[in-house]
Amino acid sequence: MAGKKVRSKTHSDKEAYIMILPAYLIFTIFILIPIGMVLYYSLTDFNMYQIPEFLGLKNYMKLFHDSEFLTSVGNTLLYTVVTLTNGIGALISSTALSGVQSRPFFPHGPLHAKHYVHGMCVYGVAVAV
Repeated sequence: MAGKKVRSKTHSDKEAYIMILPAYLIFTIFILIPIGMVLYYSLTDFNMYQIPEFLGLKNYMKLFHDSEFLTSVGNTLLYTVVTLTNGIGALISSTALSGVQSRPFFPHGPLHAKHYVHGMCVYGVAVAV
């Protein structure tokens, strides 16, 4: 240990920040800025031909009084509950099958992989909704 040089913490921190910078820039450009723009435009009357007119929460009040929107929210919630229930059932059944076969819970064979992948895909779809 006497012959090893210890790098200073500030030097390694600078390198780490430089390596993380592209990820932060991409995240900011493609995620944070569009989210901010969507939030701004949702509060305006915007038609791409005129300067946006600020309306405040009037758009949201109009949205929550629309019966078609409320029906679609109900359908989405029903779909999410059904798919999550199905996914949890698949995970429970794969856990039971792994216990019957006396193997640890990890997809070793095609039967385990089918149940495990199915359960994970259902959660992915539910999150995407």
